[in-house]
Amino acid sequence: MGSFDLTDPIVLLRLACGLFFIPHIAGKVLPPQPALNFFKAVRFPMPHVFMYLDALAETVVCIGLLLGLYTAWAAWLGALVLLLAAAAVWRLQVILDKPKWLWNIGGMEYPVFWSLACVVVAMAYSR
Repeated sequence: MGSFDLTDPIVLLRLACGLFFIPHIAGKVLPPQPALNFFKAVRFPMPHVFMYLDALAETVVCIGLLLGLYTAWAAWLGALVLLLAAAAVWRLQVILDKPKWLWNIGGMEYPVFWSLACVVVAMAYSR
């Protein structure tokens, strides 16, 4: 089990990175239709399968980061999942012919930032 020392900045970052996965996991299952529509819009083959694989990967990452289990591996996987999410957002923007950076207007800024936060966690726990 990992540390829960809330005075340690890397522990706070680890927990924040893990907690932020919870709404993303829930968004894929409660209800799944909006997330499924995104996977379809991005033109994933077998969008149902990819959506549930993504939810599974995010669940593994969330548990690993929150409990401090295989933390470096969980953080690296989280970074990868988030980079793929950023790429999917970018792809949708290209399909719609409206590429954007800022997350609040539909861009990929947020998953890129969050991915970098996961990389920092992974690097800190890889020592």
